[in-house]
Amino acid sequence: MGRTQIPKGQVFFKKKEKFEAVKAAMRPGSSPEDFAAKFQKMYSDDWNKIIARYDAHERAAKGKPHPMAQPWPYLLNIVKTFLKAKPKPKPKASK
Repeated sequence: MGRTQIPKGQVFFKKKEKFEAVKAAMRPGSSPEDFAAKFQKMYSDDWNKIIARYDAHERAAKGKPHPMAQPWPYLLNIVKTFLKAKPKPKPKASK
């Protein structure tokens, strides 16, 4: 019997749009922890997908190390990355 295959790719889709919606719902100056907690409330299905992916890694690794961080640090890391990212400038319209 072979190794269990873990799905590859994104854990949840439209990450940027969802983080933008959470950012709009937050007050300015909120901490990344508050941001992550708000994401959990607004997008509980995606939070459950993060947990499910982590659990799949745990089952497949059977006690050995695997590449995915635990769910809360994983979410906090992608939130911090999102908050640090500078918005891309919009292209100028050509005449």
